[in-house]
Amino acid sequence: MKRLLCMLIIFSTIAMVACSPKIDNSVDNNEQDNTGENRWMSTIEENIFIEGMEELITLNIYSHKNFLTYVPEDLLIHTESKGMDDYYCFFANYGGIKNENVYLKLSFYSESIERPDPFIEGNFKKVDDFNKIYSWSLEEYKGLNGLYGILIEREGTYITMLISSPGEFEEGFIPRVNKIIDNFYFTDTNQYLAK
Repeated sequence: MKRLLCMLIIFSTIAMVACSPKIDNSVDNNEQDNTGENRWMSTIEENIFIEGMEELITLNIYSHKNFLTYVPEDLLIHTESKGMDDYYCFFANYGGIKNENVYLKLSFYSESIERPDPFIEGNFKKVDDFNKIYSWSLEEYKGLNGLYGILIEREGTYITMLISSPGEFEEGFIPRVNKIIDNFYFTDTNQYLAK
């Protein structure tokens, strides 16, 4: 009986792994496989941990200019361009209520900007390399009231990320931000941000 139960568990596990959806992230979202279908799915489900509890969330693909990523469905996206610079803001929208104090703001600077210093204002303090959260960042800054800044250099241009997650929102928002970052893919160079 135990042997039969073990075999059942093994076969079930193999079947689940074999049938689980796989994403080939080595191509941009417009490239098609030999069947003519896009390799990037429009929606995926992944787990996050909030206060030690696992929660399954739905992520929708977001593609704009030279990048794509997956964004949790409970975030709203606002885009803006100023001159040659582009800005993307992902706001918390829990329960259908937009919270403009809880967001991830990405700023893509044009090649004409030598090196932005967006974290000089606002009482930001530079995080030493040993305490940085993201190993791929150029510099990181910690601010007051749940603000965290990240400076990235890529292909001779700069990108900044500003995370705003005041106390009571930090546990739920940061895992969502990390899903955006983990899936962030540059389609012009076929590279992930975080890998």
